[in-house]
Amino acid sequence: MLNNFRIGTRLFWQAVGMAFWFTALVVVAIVSSRDLSRGTAALYLDKLEPGTIVLRIQTLMSENNLQIASGLLHDPAGLQAAKHDHPVTMHTDSVLKNRDAITELWKQFKSRSLNDQERGLAEAYEQARATFVKDGLMVASEALKDGDYGRAADVYANVVRPSYAKASSAAEALRLYYAESGREVFEDARQTQETTARLMVGLAVLVTALVAVFSYFFARSITGPLAGALRLADEVASGHLDNRVEIKGKDQVADLMAALDKMQSGLKSRIEADRKAANETLRIKVALDVTSNNVMVADPSGVIIYCN
Repeated sequence: MLNNFRIGTRLFWQAVGMAFWFTALVVVAIVSSRDLSRGTAALYLDKLEPGTIVLRIQTLMSENNLQIASGLLHDPAGLQAAKHDHPVTMHTDSVLKNRDAITELWKQFKSRSLNDQERGLAEAYEQARATFVKDGLMVASEALKDGDYGRAADVYANVVRPSYAKASSAAEALRLYYAESGREVFEDARQTQETTARLMVGLAVLVTALVAVFSYFFARSITGPLAGALRLADEVASGHLDNRVEIKGKDQVADLMAALDKMQSGLKSRIEADRKAANETLRIKVALDVTSNNVMVADPSGVIIYCN
């Protein structure tokens, strides 16, 4: 079937086929890389970034808890008061600063689209933090600024510490959710990467095999008939002019076979004509040799070609 096409046409479509398969391979690689990039972006935006926000909130909450505890050390009745030469407002101001920072971080966290599990964990944290801030930190801070260390200590022991533990536990549950779900996303991305790598290797092998197979058949469609043409030429050169010539297809090799067949027929006809002429000449020469008459034969230009 291939020999019905010209060799140039075959080579052109072979090149087009190779370009198609390699383009398909590149497209698959680009699509797979884009999916992997999306997975990485999802891991960062959906898991790592909010997890980092929650971790920062936990740090600020812990610092606020320590600020209240440090403020209690300013109690003149305590043994540690003399070691603290800075005003107690340094601690209460830090509490307010951290509270505002947590509020901004929480707004940033809530600006995202949350799923049902995230929303439930976030609501639990908000409720625990509200108690920690409103009934604990703010009341204790006011008591410290008023110099009412007894009341501040009572609020710290009975409200701040328990509410901090509850809020911290709620924040930790939220952080663990992002850590675990992030690990799942990472594993999915890793499996996707491994699957993509295997797919790319498989496609590369497939494309290479297809190109090799097509190249083999394309080459055979050219070299096979050319080998037949060479054998025919050798037979003709050896004087064998009765070779059976099969002309298949419409390509340049078929044209060559047709030309060789025509050449073989022409040589055969010429040799037959020359043999016939030689026989006629020999017959005339024998007749002239046996005649008793003197005979001289000249060609049209007057050159003597026979004389007995």
